[in-house]
Amino acid sequence: TGLPVLGLQCPSHQFQTIPLGLAACVRLRCVNLSAGMLTDFTPLTEYCTELRDIELANNFITAIPESISRLQNLERLDLTNNQIQVIPEHL
Repeated sequence: TGLPVLGLQCPSHQFQTIPLGLAACVRLRCVNLSAGMLTDFTPLTEYCTELRDIELANNFITAIPESISRLQNLERLDLTNNQIQVIPEHL
């Protein structure tokens, strides 16, 4: 196996969804997918459960997924300038 991916910086991207390859990086600790076209980040919260820092500012995200509770080590979640309409009750 290769070295684990611990961080990904990809601001100003054109992704509308989380790429499957990124969701497969189960050891990912930090991700910056700000200033893009994302509408949902559920795959990150379902598969990348070791995330500590998520930067998703300036996208088109409308909901915080229920699976956000799986991220036991999450320290920072930046959803500034999105279109959040749905927040899980447990938050």
